[in-house]
Amino acid sequence: MQSSSSKFLDYKTTSITSVKDLDSKLKALKLRYSSVLNPRNAVKLYLLVNKNTPKAKWIISKNITDYEFDDVSSDGSWILKVGSMIKARVSTDMQLKEFRDQRRVVFVHTGVWVCGS
Repeated sequence: MQSSSSKFLDYKTTSITSVKDLDSKLKALKLRYSSVLNPRNAVKLYLLVNKNTPKAKWIISKNITDYEFDDVSSDGSWILKVGSMIKARVSTDMQLKEFRDQRRVVFVHTGVWVCGS
């Protein structure tokens, strides 16, 4: 009968070997997650639900996403893209409001949204 300490050592040696094997197999896959997990302009996206009611609250719509402004050269306007969810023409209709000290932006586009870090 084996002692409990020898079982522990056998288990530990086996685990280390299998972890090394698993690690080498994962590295061989050449996964492309770095750009998804750490976008250049990373923000959290919040949506205001139940607005104008006592139950109004902010919910996280996307935990990590990115944003960009695209120049539409034909008429000189700009498009705000937030992840794959929002694509809106920048105008006074958006009611875009910046809060630099809080590092967030509030805007309206088919709902009230906040982008912040």
